[in-house]
Amino acid sequence: MRMPRLLFPCWFFIASFLCSSLAAGEKRITPEGFEWISKTSLNVMATYQRYDELIKRYDPKLLFNIDAVRGCEHDYITPTTIGDLTVVPVQLDFALYGNWRIKQTSLGFLAVANTVDLRISKEAHPDLNSGDGPYGILYGWYKRYILAAFRGSFGENIKLAIGEVYAYSPYVVTALDGSKQFGLIEEQGYKEYKTTKGEKESFLYANFYGYEVGGIHDFKKVNPKLFQLRKFFNIGKDLGELIPGVNYYRLADTTQAGIEHKDFMLTPNVSLGGKFFLNIHERNRGAGLAYITGTMSAYFLKDKAAGEDDSKRDLYISLTPGLSYSRDIFDEDLWGYSLDIALENFPMAPGHEKNFGQGKFAIGVSRNYHGTLHRVPIKDEMLLSVAFQWMI
Repeated sequence: MRMPRLLFPCWFFIASFLCSSLAAGEKRITPEGFEWISKTSLNVMATYQRYDELIKRYDPKLLFNIDAVRGCEHDYITPTTIGDLTVVPVQLDFALYGNWRIKQTSLGFLAVANTVDLRISKEAHPDLNSGDGPYGILYGWYKRYILAAFRGSFGENIKLAIGEVYAYSPYVVTALDGSKQFGLIEEQGYKEYKTTKGEKESFLYANFYGYEVGGIHDFKKVNPKLFQLRKFFNIGKDLGELIPGVNYYRLADTTQAGIEHKDFMLTPNVSLGGKFFLNIHERNRGAGLAYITGTMSAYFLKDKAAGEDDSKRDLYISLTPGLSYSRDIFDEDLWGYSLDIALENFPMAPGHEKNFGQGKFAIGVSRNYHGTLHRVPIKDEMLLSVAFQWMI
């Protein structure tokens, strides 16, 4: 499966990372460091769950979403078989969903991409991006998960998603001195070089009467790569939902258990949410607190009488501060905060919402906050986020 070179729009903020914990203050990303970044920040299951919750809440005919997180630095040096190159790291999530409904049954297709790329800098290496050099147009190296899944809904209590995850990893070779370098292989029949290899993994996510179970398996090992189980309890009007859950990650042989509380309406215009998870088992660390998060969302200009249905979704502004404590990625106590502001349900074509839908635009900042730290493992740095969503 060949990947398009311009998969993500250039008008989005490019996500970049200051890997201080890996590079000891130098602006270098080694293959070992990049592998650590990608393993700790890419979670296609968590990305799927975010979009699945949107689909369950709004039941859109069409959904498009893209968001990115970036740091303060832009260019990094990485070792390759053609010399040290300047690269621009990119972290993006993407989703596209459409469905067909017949009475109480719907069938949809969901594509989700979860990626960290090392894009070769056009400014530093124009010869590698022009197509005139010895390697043609050389994009760079990336770690990417692309989920393609069919999602069925059978009444209110049974939902099932089955698909495949296409996992892409960069070519890495060992130099004569024993060091690791990013490599490239000439593609047969093309005037360009491959820098990434791919493999398939299976994906399953199901919801039966409030229980949700999901897993990813790569068929090379007996135990799954990732497994999650959650149970939803609606505890009353304006009190929101309690969601206890268990997570297993093959990375570091980690098992977590905890609970999430969301959509607790403190007032008609203020909602609260939070998560509390423990590491039941983790290789080389043992048991202990994994993370705690708390958020508060304030809604401005929101019409309480407006529903969630088609053109009745009203335009409003949301402001969401968050706090967190985390030992989930770094083996140290990290307190973090975040602040997001969003313009929600703005019409793409005023007066024609049923045909052209409504959008959402959000921006935010964070520092050591668990939600963005889990996407971009950079500590002690201000991170910026941007997101755009469109639904019909």
